[in-house]
Amino acid sequence: MAKDIERLKLELEKCKSHLAKLLEVEAFYRKEMERKAEELARSRELLAEILNAVNIGILVVDRDMNVIHINKELKRIFSIEGYDFQGKCWEIFMRTDAPCSSGKCVRVVEKGVDEEEELVLFVEGRKRIFWVKTSPLKIRGEMIGAVRTFIDITEKKSEEALNVLSGISMFISHTVKNSIVPVSAFLKRIYGSCPEESKIIGIIIESAENLLSTVRGYEDFVKIKTMRDVVFSEIKAKRFLEKFVDYISTEEFLRKYNMLPYRDKYSVNYNLGKINENTSIFGSLAILNIAFCNLFSTLVEFGFSVTKQEVVIKLDCNEDGKFLEISILSNFKIPSKVLPLIYEPWIVEEGRNFDKWGFAIAREAVIIHNGDFEVLSIKDGTLSVIRLPTLKS
Repeated sequence: MAKDIERLKLELEKCKSHLAKLLEVEAFYRKEMERKAEELARSRELLAEILNAVNIGILVVDRDMNVIHINKELKRIFSIEGYDFQGKCWEIFMRTDAPCSSGKCVRVVEKGVDEEEELVLFVEGRKRIFWVKTSPLKIRGEMIGAVRTFIDITEKKSEEALNVLSGISMFISHTVKNSIVPVSAFLKRIYGSCPEESKIIGIIIESAENLLSTVRGYEDFVKIKTMRDVVFSEIKAKRFLEKFVDYISTEEFLRKYNMLPYRDKYSVNYNLGKINENTSIFGSLAILNIAFCNLFSTLVEFGFSVTKQEVVIKLDCNEDGKFLEISILSNFKIPSKVLPLIYEPWIVEEGRNFDKWGFAIAREAVIIHNGDFEVLSIKDGTLSVIRLPTLKS
């Protein structure tokens, strides 16, 4: 009996030892499970942050169309930031109990094949075009749901339309130039041999040259609107303006911008002393050159047509560390009734029209550089103000 008791005691001790080891193993695996759960939670948070960081709308649903995830961009697109995201996708997006009529997600889950479409939506009051792709979601070969991505292609569609418009516009402008140039040259040849009609012929020649100038300006406007592969780099502001002032007195400028008739009809005064030698802007030399040359030629051509006197242009600059302000003062006033039309050449409204593209080109170029452009009619004439952010800002 005593031996049996001793044997049982030994067995009991062995059981206690085994139990202690089992408890240790259980504690270890419990900690591992907790650690894995924390890692999984962090992974889910990281995945959610990654999905929220992209500017593509993302929707994930399970096989039964219950919403698994909606990222931040898709919430913005559908204005559903404050909604409870538990339930069927149509309950959240369409605010209805009836399944959506397209059934794209259901088809994708059943067939396992991608589907794509263009979708027009109104986001924050603006019409936007999205390329929507619905893809099957599988894990280890098992179909578990679907993913829908919403990519905003509005700008791309606008760009495509603009490219078509650019091609048409360039064709029209070249056709106009090819028609006018020989006619203008012919009229110039007979100008001196027809004294009685010379005044009328002179008016026709002037009108033809003005039209050519306008067409050239229009070509530059389209060029800026559709320019590709624009290279932005550091531009020393003072050096750029000095080269511009030198350029506008060259034969190349006069010919390129149809300024030969105004060779002796304008003067330029400038003060660049307030610009630091190291002040730089971040921009495109090609775009800024086109903009400044067109703005200057427009001021001279329109100013002379208004006053029939020498056009005096004063260029002054200031900087405040964040912005470079370029003020261009001309000694003529744009009539108040014409001022609203300066950015819309060829628009005729109640007898008012403005056919020069310089202001529209300058504004477009400044907008591309994240700056401001305005034209004011003041006591001393017409003031054009260009504000460009410096590289410091």
